[in-house]
Amino acid sequence: MKILSYNIHRSNQQKIDNILSRGADIMFLPECACPNLLRLPEGCKMAWVGDYDFK
Repeated sequence: MKILSYNIHRSNQQKIDNILSRGADIMFLPECACPNLLRLPEGCKMAWVGDYDFK
C-alpha cells in the first residue's frame, strides 16, 4: 500500500493531476481546494474536513 502526504498550498488542477499520477492508494492533502473546484478521476473519493469552504 502506498500512502502520500503533501501540503498542496494553493491547490489547482495541475497539482492534483501531478499527485494523482503518482499512484498512491491513500493521499493526505492539507490545504487542498474545495472538491467542487477539482476534477477527480472516476472512482476517486475525497473526504472534505474543515471550516473553510474554499480550502
